[in-house]
Amino acid sequence: MADKSGNSDGEPVVVVVEEPLPEIKASIIEDQSTSLSTKISEIKTPKQVYFEKMIELDEQVKAALRDLFEMGFTNFEVNSGLLVKYENNVEMVSNLLCEQMLSESCINAIYK
Repeated sequence: MADKSGNSDGEPVVVVVEEPLPEIKASIIEDQSTSLSTKISEIKTPKQVYFEKMIELDEQVKAALRDLFEMGFTNFEVNSGLLVKYENNVEMVSNLLCEQMLSESCINAIYK
């Protein structure tokens, strides 16, 4: 026996009605995309954050911090603290940081 829609199985018929996007929804979407692009433009790389912290330092310290960053030591606080302790000796600081990294990797390898 067929129902009013002509469906003989008794299954419901789904009709999709596409309605135009109201102007208010379009403006909300536009606002969200604008705020998203604003947020994306505010994102900073680790390098930008690191170098911004160096603004008020003297040129010798900046050069040492830049060298350490380029060597792969990207923790500004650790780098600057060690440079103060070892009187801006980049070689000494980089050696200490490498030894520390090796020690931690050896310990991690043993206990895994």
